Amino acid sequence: MNTAIGRAVEAGICDADAVIIEARRRADDCCVPQPVRHIGELARFDRPAPSLAGYDGLLTATAVGS
Repeated sequence: MNTAIGRAVEAGICDADAVIIEARRRADDCCVPQPVRHIGELARFDRPAPSLAGYDGLLTATAVGS
């Protein structure tokens, strides 16, 4: 656990969930430890929220059957 805390501190992460994930990685012998990444590095995976405009027609009175 101390190693997990140390790795999170080195990465500048103080989120308890990140420490728990790192501790579980260390406890599992089959997993190769990966470096803890700062959340900003994951921004490249961000995607825009999907549009729900197509579903607006389902909310009209004619679509409901009123």
